This record gives sequence, C-alpha cells and structure tokens, in this order.
Amino acid sequence: MGTSKKRKPATYKRSARYTRPQNRRKVTHKKQVSRKKKLKQHSRTIALLFVIIVIVLAIVISASVSHKKKMAMLNEDAIEVSQSVKAYEELVDQYAVKYGVEDYREYLLAIMEVESGGYGSSDLMQSSESAGLPMDTLSEEASVEQGCAHFAECLEEARAQECDLKTVIQAYNYGKGFISYVAENGGEYTFELAESFAKEQSGGATKEFNAEIAIETNGGWRYAYGNMFYVPLVEQYVTIIRELE
Repeated sequence: MGTSKKRKPATYKRSARYTRPQNRRKVTHKKQVSRKKKLKQHSRTIALLFVIIVIVLAIVISASVSHKKKMAMLNEDAIEVSQSVKAYEELVDQYAVKYGVEDYREYLLAIMEVESGGYGSSDLMQSSESAGLPMDTLSEEASVEQGCAHFAECLEEARAQECDLKTVIQAYNYGKGFISYVAENGGEYTFELAESFAKEQSGGATKEFNAEIAIETNGGWRYAYGNMFYVPLVEQYVTIIRELE
C-alpha cells in the first residue's frame, strides 16, 4: 500500500486587483487631506492680505483726513498785497527762514500790509513794542527781523498751549498774553474772545475805527487796546488759510 502524501492546505492569496483599490483609496485620502491643508493655508493667506489691505487703507485715509485738516482752505476772496509790501518779500523770506517760520511767509506779508502797507514808517511790521521799545523805533530790516521773531515766539507758545493759528495772528497784535486767555477759554480763537480780551485790557474804553469790517460789524468802533479785528484784516490778504501744524 503506497503512502499518500499529505497535501498542504492551500493558502488563499489576494490577487493584486483587490489590493490596488485599497492603495488607491489611501492615496486619494492623503491627497484630499493635503488639499484641505493647502486650502486652509490659502484661506489664511487671503485673510491676512485682506487685513493688511484694510489696515493700509485705514492709515492712508487717516493720513488724508489729517492732511486735509492741516491743509488750508482756499480763500477765493483774498486781496493781493500791495507792491510796496512785495518789495520786501526777499527780506521777509530771509528772516522767516532764520526763525523757522518760512511756511507762514504769506501771513507775515499780510501782517506787514495791515501794519504799514510797506510805507510811511521804517517800522514796517510795527514790531518795536514787541521788542520792548517805543513805537516806530526800528529800522526797516530790524522791524522785519523782529516781526518774524515775534511771530515765531507766538507760534511756539500757541503750540505749547494747544491753540490755533488765528490765536497766533491775534497774539502778534495783542501780545502773548492773549494765547493764555484763549487756552483758558477753549483753546480756539473766536472774534468774541478777541473782543472780550480787548474790553478787559482797555477797561471798556472805545475808539472810532472806520475800517469796512468794523462799520459792517458794529458801526465803526473798536476797544482802545490793539485791534480786535486783526485776524480778519490779516486773513483778507492770505490766499491759503492754514491751520496750525
């Protein structure tokens, strides 16, 4: 009797066709995860760029608004300063640069126009008193230099007390005490403050003043201290009405 050989149990082998779909699914899943990550990163990048753009726009708009506030308003009714004042433009420029007020040269020329019209007195900017001297005692050049220096001092004081440019102009005429007066009453020039300050300083005494603006306002008078109409008188000769920077 022949011995029969035991057969080994057949092992079942999965054909490649069954394993491939699983491998494909794994690869597809990995790709999907990778795509999701990329989409998230892409979304974050877009969101970040959007935030940056919004911030930049906000800064630009804010700067533009600030610039507009500092920029002045065009004075379409401005009167040109006289030729006699224009003759001193180079001298005004020279001392405006020296005292750091070159940005306000137009105001300095307007002040000269109001003070002397560029003739009739060597004290062109009526600045002798601001230097502690009697009226009309400075020469033409000395008057311009002192006028620029006085304006610069008023400008610095107004900045320190957070007042506006109109306060500086009126203080050129009244003296720096007016700056403190404005600072204590809101920090912004008004004609009413200029009027009340002159009333206090003059004790209520008045004098005739036949300037057109005075006639239109009150019939033609002002208090006997400085000139309470100084700001509008100066600004009528200024093409660009600025704000204090």
